[in-house]
Amino acid sequence: MVISHLSQALLIVVTAMVNDNVGNFKLPLVTHFLEWKTNKPVQATQQRYMLPFALTASIFSFLSAAFHGIVLLKFDWYTYGLRRGYNLLRWWEYALSSSVMIGLIVMLFGVYDMITLLAIMSVNAAMNLFGLLFEVSNSYLRE
Repeated sequence: MVISHLSQALLIVVTAMVNDNVGNFKLPLVTHFLEWKTNKPVQATQQRYMLPFALTASIFSFLSAAFHGIVLLKFDWYTYGLRRGYNLLRWWEYALSSSVMIGLIVMLFGVYDMITLLAIMSVNAAMNLFGLLFEVSNSYLRE
């Protein structure tokens, strides 16, 4: 699976580099703040960065490859957890990769504010880590 996910990630990166339609699709990251140009505050927006969509999407596959690599390197530790009913790596990988995925999805619907994106992605990661907490807390039931 390491080779499969890494190949997929590299294929996405290469596609973004050679295909202008894929590589040039970027979405803005912005911040909102108050400006005092008059006697009252006015909300202003400043574009901070143009996020390359395909390259950012390749993070999913790179994360999967990395976590499968950790499984190979720490196989005894990994199977120890599985025998007790929990899978730490799965939940951490989900917390990271699904947060990136949710961030990209909401950007497709027009959410570009960096603070809002950070909040959405953080809540998503927390949800996954609560799943880990639940799994570990209930692992005694399998012993």
